[in-house]
Amino acid sequence: MKNKMSGMDTADLDATAVLGAPDTVRERNRVLEADLGLDAILWHIDYGAQPFDLMRNNLEVFARDVLPRL
Repeated sequence: MKNKMSGMDTADLDATAVLGAPDTVRERNRVLEADLGLDAILWHIDYGAQPFDLMRNNLEVFARDVLPRL
């Protein structure tokens, strides 16, 4: 993975952000895995002033609907 990412600029790295519904997130992660050889997910869940309940819900959806199907 390091070799594939070494030539990436900030715009390229920004394009690796994954957002969306569970199906979208699963598919995008599969594409990134195939293209870059990714073997880990780094997830930042706290986007500023989001209420705790919303962050918790996002984590629950990810754990229930995304991770088991990756």
